[in-house]
Order: sequence, then C-alpha cells, then structure tokens
Amino acid sequence: MSLAKSCSFILSTKAQLIILVIIFLNAISLGIETSKTISPSLRSALDCFDSLALGIYVLELSLKHVALGFRFWKSGWNVFDFIIVAISFVPAGSSLSILRGLRILRVLRLVSSIRPLKRIVVGLLQSIPGIGWLTVLVMINFYLFAVIGTNFFGEKFPEFFGTIGASSYTLFQIMTLESWSMGIARPVTAQFEYAYIYFIIFILLNTFVMLNLFVGIIVSAMSSIEDSEAEDKKLKAQDKAAREEGLRADKASGADLSDAMAERAEVLAEVKLLREQLEVSLEKIAELEGRLQAPR
Repeated sequence: MSLAKSCSFILSTKAQLIILVIIFLNAISLGIETSKTISPSLRSALDCFDSLALGIYVLELSLKHVALGFRFWKSGWNVFDFIIVAISFVPAGSSLSILRGLRILRVLRLVSSIRPLKRIVVGLLQSIPGIGWLTVLVMINFYLFAVIGTNFFGEKFPEFFGTIGASSYTLFQIMTLESWSMGIARPVTAQFEYAYIYFIIFILLNTFVMLNLFVGIIVSAMSSIEDSEAEDKKLKAQDKAAREEGLRADKASGADLSDAMAERAEVLAEVKLLREQLEVSLEKIAELEGRLQAPR
C-alpha cells in the first residue's frame, strides 16, 4: 500500500467530522480566553488545548498534502485552510504580533468543512461580477441624486446637502433608513414643499429596488450552483447505474456461457457413450460374421 493511500483516510467523512468538532471546540475556547475573570489554571488548560488543536490542524493538512499531492494546492479551500493555520505561527514578539489575536479566524475553517456554508460562499463569489455592475449603477444613481440635492437644498441645509460629498453621505444614511424621516426628510420638506418627491423616489430606487436586485443576483448564483450540483449527482447516478448494468450483463453472459459449456459437455458425454455402444455392437457383428464363416 502506497503512502498516499495510507493517508487518504483523512479525506473520509468520519475524519472530517472529528476535525469539525475540534474547530468548534477551539472557537469556544478562544472566546473563553478573552474573559478577564478565568483562573490561571483554566487559562493554562485552554492554552494547552489551543496548542493541541493547532497540532491537529497541522497534522490534518500534512496528511491531506501527502494524500492529494500537488492536487492539494489546486483546491482554493485547501489554500484557505493553509493560510488560516499559518497565521497561528506568527512569532508573538514580532511586529506582526497583532495577528496572534486573529487565531479566531480558525473558526472560518467551518466554512470549508460544511457543504451548505461552502455553497453560500461560492455563490457569493460567483455573483461578484453582477454585483459589481449593479454597484456601478447605484453609484451613478447616487451621483445624480447628490447633484440634484446639492443644487436644490444645499443653500438652506449645508450640513446635509452643502457639497457633493455631504449629499452622498446624507443619501447613504437615507438609504439605510437610519433617522431619515425626522432627522432629514421632514426638516427639508418643511422648507421645500415638494421635497418629499425627491426622497420617495430615491428610497424606492435605492432601498427597495437595488436591494432586491442585489439579493436576486446572489440567489440566482446560488440556484445555478445547486442546479449544477444536482446535475452532477444525476450524472454520477447514471454512471453508477450503467456500471451496475454492465456488471449484471457480464454476470448474465457468464451464466449463459456456463450453461452452454455444460450443455456441450452433456452432448459430448452422450456422443462418447454412443460411440462406445457402437464399438461394442461392431465387435458383436464381427464375432457373428466370424461364426458364420467358420467351416461346419
């Protein structure tokens, strides 16, 4: 058995479930360590468990690397796990010691270990191009309303609409629906009678329409991933069924061949028996002819 096959057990479901439990417990221990009231003995025990968990992570990645070889680096999830674990080895006394506080990032390994979470992340990544163009559209819309707001309301409300930057910040606050009515819209509407049209149109376009478009793009990406996974499962099922059908056909053909060989053996046995009987009959005929030809 090769070394790669010996280490391939780390890829099994049971092994990954154990790693998942360790990641979860390690995340809890790192959270407990932040408490100022825990005893020194408990803190020491948590540090030991943290070191043990880190050793298990290193062992897991090493076994994966041996089992997969160069294919280990072709998986973005494996590279992600490697970076998360490598952060833990930053020297505590270096200028990068702040990264030691980022050990909690190990909990992100749950994303690479749980398939539904992985599907969500992949969906988000695949929706980036669509979200990017939608962001451009939102920025154009923001710029248009910022210019309009600055021209219309800038003189009376310079703190909200005095400049393009101030107007953009105000519009962002309005889009989040944070104190937009009593804090911004109503004071402006009190001075400008038809300002409510401006605010209503902006909120409808940016808070409701654009937000739904963002959600729609992400949901569409995730739906396409689920469809591709379902198609892969269907193809695997068809391939498995085809292999099983081939095995059944081979067994059936083997059984037919066995029956044919058995039938042939029976025929040969009958032929042999008939040949022996024929030889006996010929011997008797020859004996009778000899008696007939003998002188009396």
